[in-house]
Amino acid sequence: MEERLSITLYLTSKCPLNCIYCFDDKRDCVSCTMEDSQEMSPKIAVSYLRIIIKNFNKFISNVKEPKLNIHFFGGEPTLRIDTIKTVVEFLEKEKIDSNYWISTNGVTSEENIIWMISKKFRFDICCDGPPKFHNKQRPFVKGNLKSSYYIERLISLLVKSKSKIRLKVVVTNETIKTMPLIVKYILGLGINHIRLEALLIDGRAIKTKLKSVNPEEFVEYFFKAAKVAREFSKKTGRIVYVSNWALRNLFNPRDYFCQFVRGNRIAVTADGKITKCVRAIHDDFDSPFVAGKVSGNSLNLNKEKCDRLNKLSVDKMSPCSKCSIKYICGGGCFNENYQSSENFSKPNKIKCELSKLMINQAFKEIKMIRR
Repeated sequence: MEERLSITLYLTSKCPLNCIYCFDDKRDCVSCTMEDSQEMSPKIAVSYLRIIIKNFNKFISNVKEPKLNIHFFGGEPTLRIDTIKTVVEFLEKEKIDSNYWISTNGVTSEENIIWMISKKFRFDICCDGPPKFHNKQRPFVKGNLKSSYYIERLISLLVKSKSKIRLKVVVTNETIKTMPLIVKYILGLGINHIRLEALLIDGRAIKTKLKSVNPEEFVEYFFKAAKVAREFSKKTGRIVYVSNWALRNLFNPRDYFCQFVRGNRIAVTADGKITKCVRAIHDDFDSPFVAGKVSGNSLNLNKEKCDRLNKLSVDKMSPCSKCSIKYICGGGCFNENYQSSENFSKPNKIKCELSKLMINQAFKEIKMIRR
């Protein structure tokens, strides 16, 4: 398998939506005010990429020609479509083998979407179900616009062009029992792979006082939703999937969960900070996930921090030592573990419980389907 360096470019914190659970809650979303120095301009992005490519062996050794995965992230990254287009143009001109993907809410011009499709972007999108759910959980900052219109338009364009799509549904206590209905709605839009993810209490979810979903209830309705997908697949002949983070390693067991922390992935902010976790973009340099900085014409990488992160393993998590499914959950998200206890070795309690219930039920479902 070819080795690629995946680079998340954090372009802006600005966003036209005010999602009730957004983890990236370090900005004033209502006014969307932000210093120019915190925006990644085309000039800054290209200068950082030049330095990273020049120092490619610091990330992946013994590689003759750099290969990149470029991820555009925010906020809403299409607010800096100028930077996105300049990055693609630069990498094409330099003949750097690059793939592109973007995390977007679709609130941009149709022209921009069609351009990204033409460049074979992969799209990470979020649709929380029918308009009454999606609009409530992902409202606009201002005005009476409905975000459901934009996500449905985006999905329509992507499905018609056969673009690669990763779609996530954030399930809250209000929508947990409607997961089968949500899956039916999204399948009707033409999506074949749906990730149902329980609400993570982080960022704005703390401020809006949202509550964690009940793990047992989530698992119950998750598999009811999965049954809807199976029946739809049999009826239509379409191969469809309903997944959850806890099942991602079900057929590929390993001692870690996240390819960001342990893999060849970095996130770069406008001020040149390099992190090994996209959720650490606002962390200070004393964070265990902030591993370096791009400045001037140089790149400084804290090898000690990188080595420490690369050695994180569920095998070193004492509460998990005798767990029969530890290589499926991989110990969960190391950042979530650290945020909940300031200790990489202690799994997040709620996510741990959810993993056990989800994986054990998955084994039961597999046995039932094979009978």
